[in-house]
Amino acid sequence: MPGSTRSLYVGVMLLGALLYQGCHWGGKSTSAPNPATPFAVLAMNNGAGAEPYLLKDNVATLLKAIYPGSGSSPWGFTACNGKIYFQATDITGAVGIWVTDGTTDGTTFIKHIDLPPLGSIVPQFTACNGKIYFQATDGTNGYELWVTDGTANGTAMLKDINPGTGDSSPGEFAVYNDKLYFSASDGTNGSELWVTDGTATGTTLLKDINPGTSDAYPYGFTGYNGKLYFNAYDGNSFGLWVTDGTVAGTTMVKDIRATELTLYNGKLYFNANGGELWVTDGTANGTALVKYINSAAGGGFPWRFVVYNGKLYFSATGQPLNGELWVTDGTAAGTSMLTDIHPGDGAYDPGFTVNNSKLYFQATDPTSPSLQLWATDGTVAGTTKLTDSGVVSYVSYSLQYEARKWQNAYVSGELANLPFGAATPSQGSILWTSDGTAAGTGIWGAGTYTFFEYYW
Repeated sequence: MPGSTRSLYVGVMLLGALLYQGCHWGGKSTSAPNPATPFAVLAMNNGAGAEPYLLKDNVATLLKAIYPGSGSSPWGFTACNGKIYFQATDITGAVGIWVTDGTTDGTTFIKHIDLPPLGSIVPQFTACNGKIYFQATDGTNGYELWVTDGTANGTAMLKDINPGTGDSSPGEFAVYNDKLYFSASDGTNGSELWVTDGTATGTTLLKDINPGTSDAYPYGFTGYNGKLYFNAYDGNSFGLWVTDGTVAGTTMVKDIRATELTLYNGKLYFNANGGELWVTDGTANGTALVKYINSAAGGGFPWRFVVYNGKLYFSATGQPLNGELWVTDGTAAGTSMLTDIHPGDGAYDPGFTVNNSKLYFQATDPTSPSLQLWATDGTVAGTTKLTDSGVVSYVSYSLQYEARKWQNAYVSGELANLPFGAATPSQGSILWTSDGTAAGTGIWGAGTYTFFEYYW
């Protein structure tokens, strides 16, 4: 399926009140969660397949059995106009668009794209101007740009960018100045920068960055100082680009690949060319190295940036998939490893999550070769392990991290305790929670809710 990689289905979802984006709760409100109260809706399996559950005040309540006995595997949760949109599989075996306002009566079906095996929806729903945009195929056309306004009649292919059965594979969606920017291929040009105002005629190629049929692969769109920054390949190399929404205003900032652009202290920080920590103010002269983290090993590979307590935290090491906990204040002198948790080795993707004044992450150490849950307050003494391999086989990501990276979750506020997945020798990955202490970290409830993982 273009645009997605299916491993083991997760289906973790959190449902929020969307106070940002100016959205509000709709539908029947008699049993809807209070938007001011932190809560979550998780697609959990309690023995009958993954279905949406409301988790609030430490109580889990089934919202709706969309596919009784098998589980509907809902995912792709995106908020718009006070409701959450997602896709799920119903008793017909078809994947369709669904919407919920957080109540049983308000969890309703919108439309099938088509019956299996023809129709298919790719994750990465994006809200823009009161509608949801996504990539899908109806079995007649290829994978194209679709849109829904929350009604069956208002759910349709917006434009057949690559006419016929060809795939335009739109993705990397980003909202900027009330328009949706994305990458797509029209079959004549390669994967290039496109933009839409929500109409078919207003869906156009903005700029052919890598001329002809070759691909520019624009990705990593990040808004900053009134412009949209991204990476693209011009035929010679990947570089940092910027657009103001015009052809003339779409230009290369610097010939350097900028991965994981992250706003901190009025500038964008990133991993440059897969190797070291750089920063930009949006100009070529203002794009520079912050610090060589590991010059001897060919690069420190900083990644998974997160802002916490006025500083920027990240994982860095001499290997791209392992790392230690680092921190920077934006200066070379203020960039250092906070603590060496696993000397000579490191942790996999740390899954950084800020919750209730602490920064949580995954790591291994000499006594725990499998990933365990850690937390830090930004000091060496305050960096502690919360689970141990003697009890926990491994931990997986927090629900908040799942929301951020794969739309497997949607979070409203900061929950009193951090929800995450963990497995014991006698159980699969089930729901655990932590209050930031080892004593306050354990299996949630009766331990009957299976926690899944899904990545795309």
